[in-house]
Amino acid sequence: MENQRNNADLTVRSSTLPLPSQGNRTVLVLAFDGQYLPGAMGNRNASFMIKTIRNELENWKPYGLILDFRQLEYEYGDMMDGVLQVAENIFLGASCPTVVVTSKLNRDGLIGLVVSVMGDTVSRWLFNTIDDALAAIDKRHRR
Repeated sequence: MENQRNNADLTVRSSTLPLPSQGNRTVLVLAFDGQYLPGAMGNRNASFMIKTIRNELENWKPYGLILDFRQLEYEYGDMMDGVLQVAENIFLGASCPTVVVTSKLNRDGLIGLVVSVMGDTVSRWLFNTIDDALAAIDKRHRR
């Protein structure tokens, strides 16, 4: 099932995938397309993304979240860390791991965000394909 909504700069599509090791459990995929405006101009984009993620998490109650950013232009903007971490902040005490699928449109900016702003490792957050991202979520559930 796929749903779509948008704001002035971004479009989002939602879909689900089964968790490979537990096919009865769902992983939510949110694909954001468009341009995340740089710096403080992107705050409205981040707010839209966070609101969308919260709503979809409440609707689906997934076991993982894949943010598909392959068609999202992103250079920089600190509020993006809130976008990446919203699932873990909402579901404190529950397990809803979040990963991001990147592309050449955003990889450099997201690497800078993860390392410099979030103080985390790239290998925990950023992946090249949906399959790699899904495998990472599945692995976290098997720990």
